[in-house]
Order: sequence, then structure tokens, then C-alpha cells
Amino acid sequence: MDNTIETISALCRVPAFTPADIAALMFDLDVEEKAFAVLMNVEPITVRLWLNSVSRPGSTARRLMQIYRNAPCVLDCISDSEDEEVCH
Repeated sequence: MDNTIETISALCRVPAFTPADIAALMFDLDVEEKAFAVLMNVEPITVRLWLNSVSRPGSTARRLMQIYRNAPCVLDCISDSEDEEVCH
């Protein structure tokens, strides 16, 4: 892997998430606003504000959304499941 600053910077860019992107992610994950808020570790009102274009998710929230979008199986790893082999 190329470890130049340009490569690392490109890999570290956090994508933007529009309200439509967030709604699509929620649909893909099969969750409603309250459940999505739990996954994002925010209040349900925050998710509502994102969906209604009143506010935008910050970089940490967008990174978490990127992870959920690109690897939804990570939800199995963060559940209270005692099956630790799920994530390995």
C-alpha cells in the first residue's frame, strides 16, 4: 500500500450524506429513525434534523454512515451477540 500523504488523504476523505442518502441508508439497514439514532449514538431529533435538511451530520457521523453503508455486516459485530466469531 502506498503511504504517501496524498494517498492517505484521499482514503480519509469523508463522503457527504444528503437527506436522501441517509434515508436510503436507513432503508437498506431496515431501521426507523429511533433505531438509526441508536446506531449513530445521537438523539432521534438529530436524525430528523438531518432528514429534513435542517442540519447536516458531522464528519464522525458521516464516517460511521460510510461504514454502515459499505459494510453493513459490522452491525453484527456491535450487537450484544456473544458470538465473537461473527466479526472475525
